[in-house]
Amino acid sequence: MLEARDSGTAAVVPAPPGVAVRLEPIARVTQAADGVPTVSPDGRSVAIEASSDAGWAVRVGDPLPPGGFTARIEARSLEPRRRGQLLRTVEGAWVLGRGATDDGFLLERPREDGGRDIVLAGWQAGMRTIAEDGWCNAFAAASADGAFAWSRRMPEGGPWQIVVQRGGMRRELEVPAGTSWLLPAFAGDGTGLFALCLSGNALKAAWLPFGPDGLPEAHSTIAPRHVAVLSLRGTLSSAVRATMPAGGTAASPPGRADLTVWTPDAGTMVNWLPGGRPEPLGRGAAAGVMIDDDNALVTDGRRLLRHRLGAPGIADGVISDGAWVVRPTTRSPVSFVAFRLLGGQAEFATLTLEAEGR
Repeated sequence: MLEARDSGTAAVVPAPPGVAVRLEPIARVTQAADGVPTVSPDGRSVAIEASSDAGWAVRVGDPLPPGGFTARIEARSLEPRRRGQLLRTVEGAWVLGRGATDDGFLLERPREDGGRDIVLAGWQAGMRTIAEDGWCNAFAAASADGAFAWSRRMPEGGPWQIVVQRGGMRRELEVPAGTSWLLPAFAGDGTGLFALCLSGNALKAAWLPFGPDGLPEAHSTIAPRHVAVLSLRGTLSSAVRATMPAGGTAASPPGRADLTVWTPDAGTMVNWLPGGRPEPLGRGAAAGVMIDDDNALVTDGRRLLRHRLGAPGIADGVISDGAWVVRPTTRSPVSFVAFRLLGGQAEFATLTLEAEGR
């Protein structure tokens, strides 16, 4: 879905009125075909699957296959003085996770009995266990202030449940009959949690606000106040694919209270603010991130574009050739990391919004 053709070079080009985008390449490294890089919130490090023969089934929660699989996860620097420098490697039957903190990146370790563990691997060394309780734990997300949320189910299968952990507090959210709760994402403004819900064939996004203790209430999944339908042909696979283009902080950038996600039925990215309707980010957008209330940077598979929300008659403006996927950072609202996947390689760049004329 995010694969690109190598076309064009970086440049400084117009974006929103009075703003230019500076795209500066950092490094190009080997990347497994099915993987999506995981960028640290501060934009200084990235984790990639340099190689992996893990099948799609094990990526979406199936047990470790009888023959196992092998993967090589690499952590690399994105800092200008250490362009692409290898920080560490992790090898074995590991699946690269969806999220990261400034201290490390999330990994999943499937087991033959159907159980699955989640760990936070330090960018240079060390591992911290997040979930290792005999359940199948998967699809973890991390917040900027050190909270974690993930989905879990019994090793033999069954519905998925959301677990949220902050410091020494941990809460397991209730699972209404006939539903599964998947792929949590922390709101960028720190006020709550987004999650996807499968109910029959309906795939929905739900808003789960935090209570006074900084966690969603256990019953918040019973009848969420704000829900948006994303698909009427939902499956576990389509739910996972819906979140892949907006991983990490891109799902809800720092300071924001909305969710950006891919919609399987419409085949494009949408932005959803709880209480409103999902708004498409153009036609055929394969990835996208909000840069302010009125503008998003999206890729259509060939180019990086600027999409203006609420302006259906205005054509998307071309930022750069090449299908650059953009991740926001906590360094600054105008500082981003961009990457594009090029047939077994991943190319990384810094992307900066600047006032024209600087």
